[in-house]
Amino acid sequence: MFAFGKPWKRLSKLRFSWIKITTCLIGPPVGTAVGVRALSNGLFPPPGNTAILGRTLDPALVAGVDTVIIDTPASGLPPIEGPATLDGIRDRKALRVGYGRDLVPFTYKNRSGDLVGFDIAYAYRLAHDLHVRLELAPIEWDRFEDDLVSRRLDIVMAGVYVTDKRLEDLESTNPYFESPLAFIARSDRASRFLSYSEVADTPNLALGVLGGGALFRLTEQLFPKARIAPLETYDALPDHPELDAAVWALDEARAWASGHSGFSAVAASGMGSPLLFAYFLQPSARALTQYLNAWLSLQATNGFRAEQLAYWIDGKRRPADAPRWNLLDNVLLPAWRGR
Repeated sequence: MFAFGKPWKRLSKLRFSWIKITTCLIGPPVGTAVGVRALSNGLFPPPGNTAILGRTLDPALVAGVDTVIIDTPASGLPPIEGPATLDGIRDRKALRVGYGRDLVPFTYKNRSGDLVGFDIAYAYRLAHDLHVRLELAPIEWDRFEDDLVSRRLDIVMAGVYVTDKRLEDLESTNPYFESPLAFIARSDRASRFLSYSEVADTPNLALGVLGGGALFRLTEQLFPKARIAPLETYDALPDHPELDAAVWALDEARAWASGHSGFSAVAASGMGSPLLFAYFLQPSARALTQYLNAWLSLQATNGFRAEQLAYWIDGKRRPADAPRWNLLDNVLLPAWRGR
């Protein structure tokens, strides 16, 4: 199920001051961000997990892209040779992308065991446009910054949140997605989590969140009175009845809840500025980052971004392919009918 709070919407083009962004991300909640997608107060069933696990990459997107999916975590790979530049990637004819495991709907394996998701689709598109091989390697969340600095990865495309430290230590693209902070709660208690102020004032509150990451620190800042418990994975949440709820980004929480009966994603009002998602690169890859920002803007204007949002985030069907061109249907029959 899915509970909604104050309005929000996705921004197709994002031009922000990084200082203002990061201040909002780590500061106290001051209301819902301006220009966000509208939500109504209530509970609604989310897309079924069957539909989510049944999603696939567009065959037209995958066709022609030489792809290697590496099982070894990025930290175990040798450093990349050559400069961290656009020419360096083209010279070695390979783009090495770090992805996160089980991050529905951004990077995850579907029912057939294929690696899919919003960010995976973008990785294929980028490799296609650069005419290079795509190498996909899983990241470890407590190490991916080091893997970029040590040049074991060209870029991380894994639903990574923008934080002060990441902006200071790494190169970052402009944000490509934003999502409100949300709760995962047992469905029979979901209505208790519709207001940030009421939740924050709840005595003896216990919240779960992925340990060791940026979201853990943010949760501590937003809920100073609560006991914050680290989780290795949100799949462990059903095994912790002592936790009142968990904290995650809304779209990820909604996808997780859709596959776990008895839980709901709750977008509470007053949670503050949304989480911003960006792609991160090596500290020396400034020119490459500038290229990627222009490339991301192009995807927002040529329809690719809208297609991926509709399919991976909103759960809409992918439009059926148009019939192939053929002489009879495209030339002879129109000519005969026009006689």
